[in-house]
Amino acid sequence: MTPLRLLLGTLLLQGLTWWPHPWAYPLLVSLEGIWFAFFLIQPGTRLWALLFVGLWAWYQAPWLLPQPPPDAACLQAPREVRANPVAGHFSSAPRLLLQRVEVVCEDHSFTLPSAWLLWPEARPLTWFLPGERIKLKGLQVEAGANGWELKTPGRLTLYNLEREAKELGVFALYYGLQAKARFYLAQDPAKLYLALATADRREMNPRLKAQIQSLGLSHLFAISGMHVGILYLWINLLTGLACLPLRSTFERGRLLLARDLVALGLIWGYVALIQQPVSAMRAFDMLCCYILIRHLLPWQPLWLVLAMAACLILLKEPLLLNNLSFQLSFLSVFALFLLLPLLPQGGRWWRRWANYFWGLLATSGWLFAFTLPLILSRFGSISLMAIPANPLHITFMALLYMPLAMLVLSLSGLAWLLHLTYDEYWLYQALNALGKAWLWLLDQTAQLAPWGILHYSGDVDPWWMVLYWVLLAGVAWAWGKSKKNRRRAAARA
Repeated sequence: MTPLRLLLGTLLLQGLTWWPHPWAYPLLVSLEGIWFAFFLIQPGTRLWALLFVGLWAWYQAPWLLPQPPPDAACLQAPREVRANPVAGHFSSAPRLLLQRVEVVCEDHSFTLPSAWLLWPEARPLTWFLPGERIKLKGLQVEAGANGWELKTPGRLTLYNLEREAKELGVFALYYGLQAKARFYLAQDPAKLYLALATADRREMNPRLKAQIQSLGLSHLFAISGMHVGILYLWINLLTGLACLPLRSTFERGRLLLARDLVALGLIWGYVALIQQPVSAMRAFDMLCCYILIRHLLPWQPLWLVLAMAACLILLKEPLLLNNLSFQLSFLSVFALFLLLPLLPQGGRWWRRWANYFWGLLATSGWLFAFTLPLILSRFGSISLMAIPANPLHITFMALLYMPLAMLVLSLSGLAWLLHLTYDEYWLYQALNALGKAWLWLLDQTAQLAPWGILHYSGDVDPWWMVLYWVLLAGVAWAWGKSKKNRRRAAARA
């Protein structure tokens, strides 16, 4: 459990990113370095601590290295400034806290751990997301009483580098697959396919978005952990069927690592094809941690997967701790770890199917309860129909739509790259029929969404959230404890 203490302590240190002060980031980096150095001298965690020291030095230390004093000309008129905005701390005051600031001059550049961006008047910057990197032009750099300050004497120009990189990184294969889908599929089924297969939700109309949001299904149309998990299971199933002659070898535990590496490579190719969305990359990192611990560290607890993935992501981008998508993703996985051991398993075939649907419904209700404070504080309302709607639509997507969509995407991509042709019309028509069926199902379930809507206006106190989650975790622990006691009593009888 010592590696788990290392990771949990690192996650607690990351809480400093909530502190809206220029010294928060330098203090976080310094304390992390001391924390990792302490575990370097512990016999059971030297390898773990060495890994995190390397990542810490690669991602964090450059921003704290001593810098030569900048010249006055560079401070008065730098060519551009690149930084990460702390989006969660912008208020009505005309200033924004920036971290990892790089000031680029004509012939050199220097870095600052943090700085204040001062505006001539109050201006909302809600479009910034934590972890995004921005570029600014038309600034002056000054040393103020509260740290370095970036002032705007004239017109300020802003660029979102993350979005520009995605637009410039799109290549012909990506556009070709999208164009082929628009050609073969009807208008609305094409929008579903583009959102689920290519992570492009720009063409979804407001009515469809409203239906999805009212049913609590927004996570289905953002490529994330659930989609990566479904792909991993399907790839493992297909490779297992293809290797049936080697079944005895798999049963003895051999070639399992090779099969997982094949799945990892295919999933990475897909994530790279869709331009590496943040949520998909986060899920891929978690899958890598799972495979690493499964094959190389099988004696470690399952919680290590969650803690290790979170630490790896936050060491690279500490500000992602303030990102709602990051919070919901890891909170949901944490809730699943609590619930899965309590679900019924085994039995005859009809019992297994009954357990599957009961498990989906129970999981949906449990995740609904666990994420409720974050959802209400961000969106203000959610319908209780999300509990039955999620199992229904997840089953349709995982068992029917997504396998066919990935088959179509794979065959079309290979045909494009190898300059081959095949009779793809029938595959697209089958996908078109499934898309229309799913849209009809969305229409029918959306009519029930107004029932049981929960409303909340205002912010939820973080301490109340923590208390709420502790109580839910206590309920799961007590349930699991009573279940073990019943099993022991039955075994004695």
